[in-house]
Amino acid sequence: MAPAGAPAGAGSLSGGPARSRAEQGIDQESEMKAKLMQFWNDDAGITALEYGLIAGLVAVALIASVGLFTGSLQSMYQALKAKLDAAQGT
Repeated sequence: MAPAGAPAGAGSLSGGPARSRAEQGIDQESEMKAKLMQFWNDDAGITALEYGLIAGLVAVALIASVGLFTGSLQSMYQALKAKLDAAQGT
């Protein structure tokens, strides 16, 4: 309620002077900017994210290396099997 003798809408619930919608918008905008800057500068979860990215890259590297070495390993074991079969036959 407005104080006695004051025009309607002149007071606020906090007892301070009434502010225009433009002033309230500026306050909300500066508050939003402050929250965005706080969010942007917060690095609390960064290390977990970095470890996750590193683990993902290691997994991709392992899968790629297994794919690259499968053919050469297969041919190596086939050659070894042929030599063992030849040695058993003599």
